[in-house]
Amino acid sequence: MRKFGCLSVFGLVLILLVAEPAKSHKRPLAPLTISYASVSGTRGPLWIAKDLGLFEKHGLEVDLIYIASGGTP
Repeated sequence: MRKFGCLSVFGLVLILLVAEPAKSHKRPLAPLTISYASVSGTRGPLWIAKDLGLFEKHGLEVDLIYIASGGTP
């Protein structure tokens, strides 16, 4: 299951790299919020895509939100 999540994130980034940028939209897209619960290498493709501006290039407004997991001390 964990491997599938990593592959799906990688697939999303790969599609954004290959796909042609959107020329125009009839209506603006709603902002997309992507949450993550750990800072690890499996979430690297999301940060790389965000830093390279791939989401904006394709007309997406993406916010990456950290959701703390586990117990609090």
